[in-house]
Amino acid sequence: MQSEDSILLWKYIDGQCTPEEALLLEQRMEQDEALKEAWALRVRLNTSLRQLPLEQPSMRFAVNVMDRLPALVRKIKFEPLVSPRWLQVFGASAATLVCAVIALVSGSGSVNMSSTSPIAKAAGRWTALFDGLPYHYLFAGAAIALGLLALYAIEQRFSKLQDKSPKSSKG
Repeated sequence: MQSEDSILLWKYIDGQCTPEEALLLEQRMEQDEALKEAWALRVRLNTSLRQLPLEQPSMRFAVNVMDRLPALVRKIKFEPLVSPRWLQVFGASAATLVCAVIALVSGSGSVNMSSTSPIAKAAGRWTALFDGLPYHYLFAGAAIALGLLALYAIEQRFSKLQDKSPKSSKG
């Protein structure tokens, strides 16, 4: 028997065949006695296996697995989720976007200085940069930058946890 037939028989027994596959297999079983016997054998095996009680692992096994977990976790190499260079870029982007939002919300007209002061001129130029940009673009950019900063914070937390975990002693 071919492995494809064996796989198809198990799919048929488990009820995972498409209607077309099931119909084709049933027609083949009517013509091929060996295929029908293989199906019957698998049905008996499946029935026998389903009647067996499930074994539970011993408490000793469970404790041994739980005791080994910290050593396995220490072997996992945590790599930065985001490279430091990208964090710098997105940090600068976040700062720029926050400044842009503040400039848009406050507007250069709300600065109580003479229009000839350098700060008022700088605020006016800064606001003009972002005047044509819709708010949702600014907020989306800020959300992306803040999300990346959050990923950086999570990565830092994982590295601190990894550093605090006790090292395995080799004897």
